[in-house]
Amino acid sequence: MPKTFADDLDQRAGELAADIEHQSASQTWVINGRWGSGKSSLLRALQPHLLQRGLLPIVVAPPPRDMDTGPAALLQIAEALHEQGFLNGELERLQDPAEPWSKKLSATMLGIQKHRGDVVLLCDEPGKWKVPPTAKETFSPYNNRHIEQVVEQILHGVDCKRVLTHPSGLRSGDSRPYDLPKDTHPSWLLDSSEQWGDLADVAHDVHKRLGAKLAVATPLEIRLLVALAAVTTVSQVDSYYRAEWPESQAIALRLATAMEAHDEFAALRTLWSQLALCRGSISPDLLRGMGAETLNPKARAVLYNGLLHWRAPGYEMSHVLRFQERVASWLDVEGRLAAHRRLADYYGALMERIQPQAASLSRELEAFHHASEAADAGALQRFRPLFVDQLNQLGRALSKDARDFAAAADVFRKAIEWDDDNDYAHHYLAYNVDWLATDPGLAEQEYERAIDLNPEHPWWWSRWINFLITVGRPRDARAQWREAVSALGVTSGEPPDTVYQSLHLPVARLLVHRMQLDFAETVLTETPSALRQNDSRFRALTDLLAVLRETERARAVFPLSVPFADWWNGPHLDFPRETPEGRLEQWFPAQVDEVDDAIVHLIMAKRDRDDGKVTYAQVELPREQFDRASMDEPSERLQAGRFLELAFYGAQEALHIRTHPETLWQALGLPALDPDPRRYLRIAGIGS
Repeated sequence: MPKTFADDLDQRAGELAADIEHQSASQTWVINGRWGSGKSSLLRALQPHLLQRGLLPIVVAPPPRDMDTGPAALLQIAEALHEQGFLNGELERLQDPAEPWSKKLSATMLGIQKHRGDVVLLCDEPGKWKVPPTAKETFSPYNNRHIEQVVEQILHGVDCKRVLTHPSGLRSGDSRPYDLPKDTHPSWLLDSSEQWGDLADVAHDVHKRLGAKLAVATPLEIRLLVALAAVTTVSQVDSYYRAEWPESQAIALRLATAMEAHDEFAALRTLWSQLALCRGSISPDLLRGMGAETLNPKARAVLYNGLLHWRAPGYEMSHVLRFQERVASWLDVEGRLAAHRRLADYYGALMERIQPQAASLSRELEAFHHASEAADAGALQRFRPLFVDQLNQLGRALSKDARDFAAAADVFRKAIEWDDDNDYAHHYLAYNVDWLATDPGLAEQEYERAIDLNPEHPWWWSRWINFLITVGRPRDARAQWREAVSALGVTSGEPPDTVYQSLHLPVARLLVHRMQLDFAETVLTETPSALRQNDSRFRALTDLLAVLRETERARAVFPLSVPFADWWNGPHLDFPRETPEGRLEQWFPAQVDEVDDAIVHLIMAKRDRDDGKVTYAQVELPREQFDRASMDEPSERLQAGRFLELAFYGAQEALHIRTHPETLWQALGLPALDPDPRRYLRIAGIGS
């Protein structure tokens, strides 16, 4: 009988387990391989082999990159220890919300340490557990302290055997590498009709066309190529692979793009985007409940044999497919919230069906996660949170997605009751109370407390300073600005661009809106010039500030549609280079100051070609002359404030005039004002 991929995996797991059995209790192994090469599969395949050798393997594979990843990892370890009677009743401590995180962590790690000779931690890429940056940041908006502490304890705290998949976050040491082969045997995968089900013929044809060229492809890449061939054609996949030799991320994107072009995969696209929200094993019951069996046969085959893979007791979806931006875009906000509601209901019903003694804390955590991501204000009544991280996640969703700032504030109050040292909870209690504009004293107190706890987070500073600007305390805002740039290293070094984007950008935006132009100019001047030029948001603010400065002096002559850096690189309107009167000799920008019965009054600017000095003049044009020269609107349709350009042709300086389109005063790329700068005035009955 030919060898299969599963046979190879089991053989490798047996060899590695034998090595683990005979090494010291403090030894670490690192499984290396490309994304999709089978590192996670090998890690789990170790379990039965280690159990046969009298060891206790504990798989630690929490949902990565989420706000509750730290608690999830801790619960996986604790529940495994509890099942073996190694935790001595400490599981009840983890279920007490009032118990400090530090005690929960130390109790769990002590359980490992006491049985260090038996325990083998099997950790799936702990280096990737932390909450990732947002799209425009290089730091996480969330405090990863609990996640980092769990990883630190796993890697360097407890003295037991551990097996990690790479990247692990391991700094250095005497770890023993286990390298998965760079070349695979595609025949092990592609010639197995049992594995491919209804895609068996497609898999066979892919193997026939590409053959040994697939030896460098990982199992995940082969699975995605077969799915892509089912959605498109084997011939297209053949050409694509030979031309680009793509890796799994590129194939996943191409698969998603290909599905968009075929209506027969519309339902599968929706299901893919919903299943991407699942963080663990996907049971057959859950798949049926989400409509997998109602898919057409071809889409169902792609789902079960391409997007999912079986790993008992359910199906799993690779992170390559879960964290795919194009797939995420298929769900709008309401669709995403609805999917999380369905998942919360599924886990809630599952918990009701099982016996209390078999209840899983990890399953409870998953139910609360989905209720939180659904922005369910009743989550605290339906499910039991055990960690402050879970409350922070719920509060974030209530504020960001549901815009229920009062409910969010209540959740963050509860989080602070559980952990008064949690800077995230303090800051977002302040932020939501600030949004409501009902208790400026509490907002001030909580903003300051968050900064005391974590003075290195730029968001904490920018929102605090903007609060001071909003409530009319510019002197305090300037003082806190100086504190912020010092605390964040802006004055002593060159911080990353994200510090400026998180501190300087929102503060400058509000200052420009409030016409505090000197302070705004200070903030923008302290931003690196390259960032002001390359970031469209900073460019828009710089342009707006320049226009407002000119307006302040009653001599603005350019609309916001003309970037500040291009003001004098004109003309900006569509003038001919030559007319019957001659060539274009010079042009001037202008703004309509007034139009009376006989005269069009303009403010016109001229820039000296030698020294760059700009001078302004009042120009009066008879309406008849204006109308003869105008290439656009006649004088009767002009209003004060319209921007013009005047061009002069030939030796006689024949005049032609063009008018800028009438546009709202909104620079392209200008950041939104959020929250409303007039909120405190409105609450007081002053603003409109």
